[in-house]
Amino acid sequence: MPHLPSAQEQLAALVRKPAGAADGFVDVLGEAPQAGLSTGLAQRLMGTALLPRVYERY
Repeated sequence: MPHLPSAQEQLAALVRKPAGAADGFVDVLGEAPQAGLSTGLAQRLMGTALLPRVYERY
């Protein structure tokens, strides 16, 4: 059975990594990829200019 790190071990590993700053924010994720595959059309629409227009209009 593989060793699963405890929460304390995981936290210690995160704290050891240096965090950069970008545009006044601390970037703790770095160059993290998306958490998974796209969920489809709805997620793609979130990244377009259409969504802000809908919220502004309605």
